[in-house]
Amino acid sequence: MRTDYMTLSAFHQKHPGLHRSLQALKSECTNRDRNGFRDHKVILERRQSDQASRPSLLISPEGYFDWLKAQNDF
Repeated sequence: MRTDYMTLSAFHQKHPGLHRSLQALKSECTNRDRNGFRDHKVILERRQSDQASRPSLLISPEGYFDWLKAQNDF
């Protein structure tokens, strides 16, 4: 399991040139089932409680860059 997960906001602040906005990154994460994020373990869903309507999303920089490299390798 990856151990480098961080909030989407922190990832965007650290790597501002990867997405035109934080909302663009969030949109990419929303489509995680279609774009391969799930396969590369880019996103971790964390629920605060069983009653939470939506999970908090955390992103792995290592997973993201592995995924990005895989997109460019084929």
